[in-house]
Amino acid sequence: MLSISIIIPCLNEKKNVGKCIDSIKNQKYSGEFEVIAVDNGSVDDTAKIIKEKGVMLAYAEKSGPAAA
Repeated sequence: MLSISIIIPCLNEKKNVGKCIDSIKNQKYSGEFEVIAVDNGSVDDTAKIIKEKGVMLAYAEKSGPAAA
């Protein structure tokens, strides 16, 4: 059973999403957690970077951080 889920809403975040994921993965939290990135219609390489980092990727149908 997972302790927590971390959701990262993304829209054209190719400059920051890799660093964000690395930071989360490098935390000293001893419990189990999952990271889910939600692409909110990015037109840059955001989704590609998320996939390369091995994080679960979902897509939001509606735009905006709340929808993600």
